Amino acid sequence: MAKKIDILEIILKVTECCNIACRYCYYFEGDNRDFADKPRVMNKKTVIQLANYLKETVVAHQIETLRIDIHGGEPLMMGKKRLGELLLILSDALKKICKLEFVLQCNGTLIDDDWINIFAKYQVAASVSVDGDAVTHNLNRIDRRGKGTYHRVMAGLSKLIAASKDNKVPYPGVLCVINPDKNGKVIFRHFVEQNKTPYISFIEPDFTIDEASKQRVDGIGNFLLDVYQEWEKNNSPKINRHMSLRVFNDLLSVLMVSGTEYENMKTINYVVITIRSDGYINPDDILRNTHPELFNESYHLASSTLEEFITSEDIRELYRGIFTLPVQCQECGVRKLCRNGFCFGSLPHRYSKKNGMNNTNLFCKFYREICIRLCNYAVNKGKTFAEIEKAVY
Repeated sequence: MAKKIDILEIILKVTECCNIACRYCYYFEGDNRDFADKPRVMNKKTVIQLANYLKETVVAHQIETLRIDIHGGEPLMMGKKRLGELLLILSDALKKICKLEFVLQCNGTLIDDDWINIFAKYQVAASVSVDGDAVTHNLNRIDRRGKGTYHRVMAGLSKLIAASKDNKVPYPGVLCVINPDKNGKVIFRHFVEQNKTPYISFIEPDFTIDEASKQRVDGIGNFLLDVYQEWEKNNSPKINRHMSLRVFNDLLSVLMVSGTEYENMKTINYVVITIRSDGYINPDDILRNTHPELFNESYHLASSTLEEFITSEDIRELYRGIFTLPVQCQECGVRKLCRNGFCFGSLPHRYSKKNGMNNTNLFCKFYREICIRLCNYAVNKGKTFAEIEKAVY
């Protein structure tokens, strides 16, 4: 019998093409070329295979929540008709047998009123990539003519925010790639005061230990510390209702249910896979540059099961490496809260060709400092040190 899975997250690459040319894009602008042999857009045959695969998977693994993250490339390049058809097929197949959630990550430049209506019909929670103010954003997020995309992106995001205020669509989020040369406080204040954006995720650029420089790591780490300081200063009840920084809020929620509540919390079995535009099944896309050999054509929607994929020796070995903490982490006072950066969504930054995942995360000292500050914040909110200790060590 297949093992029960509480939450299955699918990174669904409905397109393998993009309408802009971000300078830091690991997928299209870096060394990766595996998209070249993939269909630019997922076809209907693959969508039907996907629906059948997920229906069988939900039943086999008794899945409670199925989260489908619609990605690309730029997913809106699939077109309204085809993406609407995909949402309809998946909804009809799955909404009666599990909690079905649609999430979409886009660059915002193509959003119009018709897209808003599609998102509203299927309650798609869309997020938009914005790197800060116009100057900062346009340094890297450019179109194929080399022009900045900020104003087009903000027009799309503004439509999402307006529709969410009318209760048509879920509140949109913003995904901001950290620029190590910029001030985290300034970028945070821009989102709070100018964009009125309710949900923000600040993410580190994708690079490994072999590709890192001290200047780059320190710039990104100090940016995060600046953001944390500003977030904590503004973390009043008023701000809490309208502003959420995903990682900080997630970690704080763990601390605030520490103690007896923490001990009684159910362990969640959470699985993430990527499905390509041609239906092949791969690991979490964040691992593409660290484990390119696993992004192959061994498993397909039409000819394999999720159980076969997650129990294969290659995937088992991958996650043994991820969940085994290096010696340096074993005595850390916040090891369970940080997990060598795993709880910050930081996996590439602990990888090297020499040791694989068996390294201390590049941002260790910064993550540790944030965890300690979060613990102090929780104490100020009424939690005892004894309660918090259960959650962190």
